[in-house]
Amino acid sequence: MATPSLDEETVKEVLRQVEFYFSDSNIPRDNFLRNIIKSSEDGMVSLALICSFKKMKGYLKLMDVKPEEIPEATVQAVAETLRKSTSLKVSEDGKKVGRIAALLKPDEAIEQLDARTVAASPLKFNVKREELESFFGLHAKVTSVRMPRHVGDKRVFCGTALIEFSSDEDAEKILKQSLVFEGAELELKPKKEFDTERAQEEEEFENSPPSTGPNNKNSSNGEGNYPKGLIIAFALKSKLAGGSAEQNGVQEPANGDANACEADGGSNSSENTIKENEQKLPENVKTDDESNVENVDGDNGCESTIWYCEVC
Repeated sequence: MATPSLDEETVKEVLRQVEFYFSDSNIPRDNFLRNIIKSSEDGMVSLALICSFKKMKGYLKLMDVKPEEIPEATVQAVAETLRKSTSLKVSEDGKKVGRIAALLKPDEAIEQLDARTVAASPLKFNVKREELESFFGLHAKVTSVRMPRHVGDKRVFCGTALIEFSSDEDAEKILKQSLVFEGAELELKPKKEFDTERAQEEEEFENSPPSTGPNNKNSSNGEGNYPKGLIIAFALKSKLAGGSAEQNGVQEPANGDANACEADGGSNSSENTIKENEQKLPENVKTDDESNVENVDGDNGCESTIWYCEVC
């Protein structure tokens, strides 16, 4: 009997996703998958297990099933797709998949990964990963995009994305450029600088006294729903003679889906180690006279206004 095939779009998504799972971008930080590979005699992983990861179930239109419940026909269709990969190998029976290249030592892999990763900010809390991939993909080949959580509230994106490029040279080229995203001029820095600043923020947060912040149940005025410093909206204004006029009308409330912003591991990591947060953020947002406002000159004669949340 002929093996059922996946449609063209699903083939593209499945191939990209599984290659990412086994890539040097993901394996060093994906303890679950790395341990399975290391414990396997042949370095291969059950393809049914891979198909049971949340992202894969979405692409394959599967319900909430366990690995042993994945239809055999689906596993074989995925196996046929992965045989087209130049970085993966599939067992003869189509039931297991693995890397062609040997695993690097974690420290060595992370060092190489960091060297080709750039931290980009400021970004709104509900920016989409696909938007960033498309934007930076115009300037260099993007391998992955990671969106760390806010130090003060793990439900939301911190406003700085980690963009991994295909080579150190591409990363260095990006660092020398002046880029504008959604009207705001981006601050670009090496990931090591981001890591240093992040560690300092985490230390300060740990040492700070308790407050009626987003995770404190005593907060009764609704203002504790956003951590201090979180970028909740941009408003673009044209610089016209005799004044400025808003281009995008009324500021939209920050009611985006927190799922758009994943933890450091990224939404593409195996979900046994990276759980997607399905909480929705509340819709209350301060007006500009209640918020900290910063103006950043953008391109095309536009001025970008960034609203920051003042809640401590």
